[in-house]
Amino acid sequence: MELYVDAINNGAVPSIHSAWTSICRQAATQALDLAKATFEQELAAFTAHLPMNQEDLEAFLREQLEALDAEVLQPRAKGDPEVLAETQA
Repeated sequence: MELYVDAINNGAVPSIHSAWTSICRQAATQALDLAKATFEQELAAFTAHLPMNQEDLEAFLREQLEALDAEVLQPRAKGDPEVLAETQA
């Protein structure tokens, strides 16, 4: 905040857009890290039931990805939807 005030006081126009984009990227990165950690925990617990058939494994993976997107990524990743896409790439 001090940098913005100093810039304005010195006649410069700080880019609020890039600051917001940075905040969005940081939130998206944190959400993605949390989603990965959550998935790894769920997968570790799930693999205790191996071996299993392919359909059950695919169903588990599909359910986990949908739940993580709805419960972890979407609520935490704010702003431009492209920011989350960039973070995931």
